[in-house]
Amino acid sequence: MMAENMPSSADWTAPLDVLYSAVGEPDLWGAAMDALCEALNAHSALLFTPCAQMLDMPHHHSKEYRLETAKDYLANFVNEDVYNVSAVSRDMFKMGLIATGEDLVPMYQLQETRFFKDFLVKHNQGHLLTSVPFDQNNQHQLPTTILSFYRPLSQQPFSQSEVDIFYRLMPHVQRAWLLHDQAEKYKVLNNGLQGALNQLSHGVILVDEQEKMQFANQVAKRFLSALYLSELKSMHTAKLSLPKSILQVANMSASKLTCKKVMLDQGEQWFVVAAPLARLPHLGLDEVSNSTVIWLTKDETNAKNNVCLMADLFRLTFTEAKVLELLLGNHTPQVIADSLNIKISTVRSHLSNLLIKTGSKRQQDLIRLSTAFEFIDAIN
Repeated sequence: MMAENMPSSADWTAPLDVLYSAVGEPDLWGAAMDALCEALNAHSALLFTPCAQMLDMPHHHSKEYRLETAKDYLANFVNEDVYNVSAVSRDMFKMGLIATGEDLVPMYQLQETRFFKDFLVKHNQGHLLTSVPFDQNNQHQLPTTILSFYRPLSQQPFSQSEVDIFYRLMPHVQRAWLLHDQAEKYKVLNNGLQGALNQLSHGVILVDEQEKMQFANQVAKRFLSALYLSELKSMHTAKLSLPKSILQVANMSASKLTCKKVMLDQGEQWFVVAAPLARLPHLGLDEVSNSTVIWLTKDETNAKNNVCLMADLFRLTFTEAKVLELLLGNHTPQVIADSLNIKISTVRSHLSNLLIKTGSKRQQDLIRLSTAFEFIDAIN
């Protein structure tokens, strides 16, 4: 029978520490499943997305659950799952639902099926306690997620008190799984961004309004380390913050792009170029629009050339950068084609790519955007 009331005294909190510790840590979800099994006196558990590709999607199981069970199910019994048939026919795949096997199919009917005789009994899943943490219509756009617990037929079915405990645990399961999904997405996004920026030959730093560094690629990290040591030696730095030279150029860039020459202790010369993100709306970084983006380069020409800066920022190809340079020189597509010895259709293709990469709708927007890179003050 479905549970509607919560228990008042059961100690259901034991698995919470393990459950939330698994957020952002895929390897710890097995331990979380074990902790939930212990709280519900279950033999095994499986958290999965119900589909034929379930093993290719995020899934986690307790130590007693064997993946051979899922493989056997997918290969031989997926179309004979009477639990699924019952749940679908009764529209029970609803977010937050918790049900026992008896709620889905009475035991006397279940025992007559091949699914029961050749699968459930074989894999110690004679008794079921299942749930739908997220359905297909959830506002978080997660795929349908099922969390099921199993016991062998030799044990008693899941009791009402155990179902009640599961109702208390369910909001935490949902919250932890949602946070975990978000953490994994941020990892992928962050790794992709860092990987791209770490391949650049120049440094990139993002500084917020409180003068704190929000991001730095590998070149920037090496530069900051060398610069910080240089400033320590000259007694310019009194506290553990961003180097004085970086903060100076960041503050000076409040109204326009700024370029500053920086000498490291080893005699290495760098050019630091800073731009307020507020002047670069095409980046779509509204949440950090008051921050400053900083480029670090050893090439003085690049530091003072708006086309080079735009090429770095928007990851333009060599030819796209050349087309942009000629376009900013008021040359027509035909003149650009003749200058680069390419077809005019190729020029138009490059221009289209430039508009897409910079977020511009037309060429005038692209030209207007380039003016943000023209006001560079060279400061020695």
